[in-house]
Amino acid sequence: MVGIRQVLRPAPARTARRTAPYLKLVDELERRGRRPGARAAHARARTESR
Repeated sequence: MVGIRQVLRPAPARTARRTAPYLKLVDELERRGRRPGARAAHARARTESR
């Protein structure tokens, strides 16, 4: 394992453009039964907290 000395934080301006496609993917995976509801809800909640 590699240790780093600096905490890396994503820049909201850079990640905002990927949020909609990511949520669309989560929705589709949940619809197909590939991502359980609780895990999909967790993924959605993490995108809202940023």
